[in-house]
Amino acid sequence: MERKMFRKGDIIIEKGSHGTCAYIIESGKVEVSDLVNDKKIVFGVLVKGQIFGEMGLVEDQHRSATVTAVEDVQLAELSRDSFNELFEKKPKVLLPIIKALFERLRTANKMIIDRK
Repeated sequence: MERKMFRKGDIIIEKGSHGTCAYIIESGKVEVSDLVNDKKIVFGVLVKGQIFGEMGLVEDQHRSATVTAVEDVQLAELSRDSFNELFEKKPKVLLPIIKALFERLRTANKMIIDRK
């Protein structure tokens, strides 16, 4: 995996952009957010060991949120090709990514219920 560095305030992923990789946080924090009616909505702050951008590994859709470095960040970039190779050869390695997806789904469901 390739290592990437971002400074505090850098936009790592911009909503609407196209991407085919995910990032695993090795150090630092990032904020996942979106603008709704000109109001910033923060979905969460992610820290060391967490992953973001994972939808880009499996689907050809535009990015669904903006990810910004809250502090200086070091990331490991997981490409779609690497993901597919792991999926075929070592699927158990991908369990943390699958767990992250389920956790995000649970969080999104809770946010929807809490707004009612």
